[in-house]
Amino acid sequence: MFFSILKKDIKRKKTMNCIILLFVILSSMFFSSGANNIISIAGGVDRFLDAAGAGDHIVLLGQPESGESFSEKLDRSADVSGYREDIVLTISSDAFKFNGEKVDFFANIGLLQTVSENGLTLFDENNEPVRDVPKGKVLVTSAMSRSGGMKEGDRLTFELCGEKIELEYGGIVKDAILGSPMAGNSR
Repeated sequence: MFFSILKKDIKRKKTMNCIILLFVILSSMFFSSGANNIISIAGGVDRFLDAAGAGDHIVLLGQPESGESFSEKLDRSADVSGYREDIVLTISSDAFKFNGEKVDFFANIGLLQTVSENGLTLFDENNEPVRDVPKGKVLVTSAMSRSGGMKEGDRLTFELCGEKIELEYGGIVKDAILGSPMAGNSR
C-alpha cells in the first residue's frame, strides 16, 4: 500500500522530490562529516593520553602537616595497583611577572615543576618527549604562551617563599592533562 502511494507521489511531484532528495543527500553528508570528526578527535585524545602516560586518576595534594602521608595510605590500599609521585610547586598569579610586569595568565594556581622520569611525559613543539630543560630556561603550555605573546628571550619571574627566581622563556610544552586553557591550572 505504501509503495503504491509513494509511486504515485513520485510520478506527480518530480521537482519537489528532487529538492527533498538533495536535502537528504546534503544532510547525510553533514552528519557523516561530523561523526567522522568526533571519532577522529576521540581517537587522537586517547592516543595522546596513552603516549603521555596519563593514569586513570590524578590527585594533587599538599604536604600533610602531620600523621600518615597519602602515599602510605595508597601503599596499604588493596584497590590501588600502582601510582607515581611527582613534586610540584604551586604558584599564584600574583607572584608571577612577565618581562617585569605583573600579569594574570591563569585563573587558579600555576604549577612549577621539573621534568622527571616517573611523572607525566610532556612533549615539545616537535612532538618529541621533553627529557630535560636547559638551566635558566622554562617551558610553558601553549595556551599560556599565546595569551602572553611570549617569544624567545622573554623573562619570567616567580616569587616563592621570599625567593625571586628569574627564568628565560625557552618554548612551549604540550601537556596532556593541564595543557588546555579549560583546565584552569597552567604548568
